[in-house]
Amino acid sequence: MKISVHTSHFPYGSNREGYVSGGGEQVAHRVSKGLAGRGHEVTVFTASDDERSVSTEDGMKIVRYRSFGSIGNTSVAPEQFVPNSTETDLIHIHNTTPPGVISGLLHSMGSEAPVVLTHHGNDRFVADGTVIKMAIDYAYAEVILDHILDWVDQITIPSKSYVQGSDRLSRYKSKMIEIPNGIDMDDIHSPESATYAEETFDIASDRPMVFFIGDMIEKKGPDILVEAANRLDNSIQFVIAGDGPLLSDLRESGNPQIKFTGYISEKQKVALFNRADIFCLPSRTHTEVFPLVVLEAYASGTPVIASDLSTFDRFVTDQVTGLRFKTDDAQDLSENIEKIVSDCSKLSALSDNAYQAAKEYQWNSIIDQYEEAFREVNRI
Repeated sequence: MKISVHTSHFPYGSNREGYVSGGGEQVAHRVSKGLAGRGHEVTVFTASDDERSVSTEDGMKIVRYRSFGSIGNTSVAPEQFVPNSTETDLIHIHNTTPPGVISGLLHSMGSEAPVVLTHHGNDRFVADGTVIKMAIDYAYAEVILDHILDWVDQITIPSKSYVQGSDRLSRYKSKMIEIPNGIDMDDIHSPESATYAEETFDIASDRPMVFFIGDMIEKKGPDILVEAANRLDNSIQFVIAGDGPLLSDLRESGNPQIKFTGYISEKQKVALFNRADIFCLPSRTHTEVFPLVVLEAYASGTPVIASDLSTFDRFVTDQVTGLRFKTDDAQDLSENIEKIVSDCSKLSALSDNAYQAAKEYQWNSIIDQYEEAFREVNRI
């Protein structure tokens, strides 16, 4: 099958400064790579971090359009707004946000191929950023997005729990299929790397550690975790990784038990997951479908403490693979952290359950589900 993939960003083989690839883009890469590995002819259309290029990586042909700037963290390439005449059997769009989705829809206008949209979240307006950015976000979320969802033939979504909290998505259940995100456990499970994390970030080996990684923005809730940490004694260590507008203010908390790392490498991230006793997911808004960090935590045997947003019900089970706390409630979060680190047998059981849960999401099984969905929509 000839599959054309459209996404705003697509990860390079190595990190590129200023070129941000979030969870949705990481999924786009892994799904495309998996399909190419099974003999499908996969061509990816995306923006570059500078010049136009065409390359072949892991069996995929990757066309990176020249970028002439960015809006926020998103590179914008004029070619993404030009109709695409590439012959294809199926158009696969990742994310509902432009310019990737626009590129895919323009391609579909000159093709009879069905269009599959993998929805990674952010289908509602969130007041965040400058006035101009908020105006654009509002117009897109409240006016344009419904037309996109009407246009596509099939919607895959990593978690139907997310749909329960979205009046908009509920209207499209008839063409929606749940396909969860996946994980390569061998890439994450590395107990021996915990020592590297301790040495690199000056983490004591004899004290429990709570880990967070994500953008330092309000909806991700890192400030909730900092407030919770400030309510606990110095027997618990916290490592908070990531960059963003809240970072400078959070660093002023003055708590010596919190280490703010800023941006970290993939090697450092894996090491910290394997050293952590708990991973914290304190998100405060219903905009995330299935964060990859949860699977990364599970694959390293690390249970998750997550806010009680309904979107997380699909993959964080209270008292089984982790604990849930009241959204935006630092006191409840601190009590749950204290509860879990003070009960070694409970922590061990949650860790074992988390690791076993990760096995359900290995990429081979997930690619099977994508192939089946594509055959169904394409009637092959």
